[in-house]
Amino acid sequence: MVQLNELENINSKWGKFINDYTPDFIEKEMTLEQYAVGLGGSNKSFCYRIEYELQPLGELRGRDASKYEIYFNIKSQSYKFNENFGNNLDDAFTCLKIELAKLIRETQNLSTFKDVESKIPQGVFKYKVMYIYKPDIMIPINSTQHCKKFCEILGLGNYTNYEDCQHALMTYKNSNFPDWTTRRFMLHLYEKYPEVKNKKSSKKTETSKLIEQSKNSNKTNEINHIDAETPTQDDEKNVESLIESINAKNISAEFNAKKLKQILPHNNKPIEHIYGEKKTSGTLETAVRKINNGRKAEKYFISYLTYLNFVQDKDFTYVANSKRYPYDIQFKSIGLEIKNIKSGSFYLTDTEIALLLKNKTRLVFVDVNNGIWLLKKNSTWLKKVIERIVDIREYCNTIYSNIDLTDIRILITDDIDKDVIDISQCNKAELSELL
Repeated sequence: MVQLNELENINSKWGKFINDYTPDFIEKEMTLEQYAVGLGGSNKSFCYRIEYELQPLGELRGRDASKYEIYFNIKSQSYKFNENFGNNLDDAFTCLKIELAKLIRETQNLSTFKDVESKIPQGVFKYKVMYIYKPDIMIPINSTQHCKKFCEILGLGNYTNYEDCQHALMTYKNSNFPDWTTRRFMLHLYEKYPEVKNKKSSKKTETSKLIEQSKNSNKTNEINHIDAETPTQDDEKNVESLIESINAKNISAEFNAKKLKQILPHNNKPIEHIYGEKKTSGTLETAVRKINNGRKAEKYFISYLTYLNFVQDKDFTYVANSKRYPYDIQFKSIGLEIKNIKSGSFYLTDTEIALLLKNKTRLVFVDVNNGIWLLKKNSTWLKKVIERIVDIREYCNTIYSNIDLTDIRILITDDIDKDVIDISQCNKAELSELL
């Protein structure tokens, strides 16, 4: 069950949403940008808020954006719309606004649930809108299949449509849990019967069929048959060697001013992904390589600070391995995030992004034996990069909800040049002033 502070937060967002989107505002004033998803993370539209901000009031994720009838397609950079609402975008949006406002007004006048007749099709979007504007007449379960399953489990009957399921569930709730809100009853059902949400289809996927066929076949086909290799001792030693390589005591990188080339690495080429087989786990190898490169850059920067006569644990502290600090180096009152950019690229975590946007940390780029660069405060390049990351993640959440883009590789491109300062030749006073 949700905690009290979570409930208060949900109720606050819920109340604000209803105040922002009254039926009159929707019908007469709402713009396309105020309605549609796909226009970026900063555009908190009607559809964005109903899916993400009000997610605890009914799940909409996992289905593509066409459920909203009109949405912005990032790939084609154009609006897509259901032609049942009109022959062109303007006519379709005008019709959709009228239908949406009508649906809300009719729902608000109901005393018991009725699947209101509307051009907006039966489905998760329609039912969530109805619940948001009239929560006491229905259980916030948007899936007809889930409603049917709960009715079967509770012994209420085998119903064929959403309206009958809602009537049966509401009658059961009012008889057995009269003091509960409809939302609390919904949470109770999913908590007590998790199999309704988590039950996987009994149908075999095409992949599983192929696997079964290959097991039963006496023939070996080079294309669809792959022998699983048993890890050898050499493989295990390879893994152990990789893990041992990230031990801090095994990493060293000494700053040498005479070796500096001071050429900022760029990577303007599109990233090519190669899908090949490796004996070492690709995930493990990639993770170890990232950590190794990161620690080498940190050690190099620490050597640089020492070279400038800064004293460790007095002027600065190496905190990369401390859970108390979400960055690599504490330099006086500022946190420094060190990135190895030898490849012309780097990665940012969600926490790092949040701290950079709030100017709580500074980004330092390191290429060992080449140079050290400091990203300027309020960098327009960084802001654009972060906006793109947010847009890409929102796009995946909307269109490909089963994909989680945890790591996004950021390329050092030519347009960063005006936003970085080469600090590898600074003296102690100059660096202190820049930081």
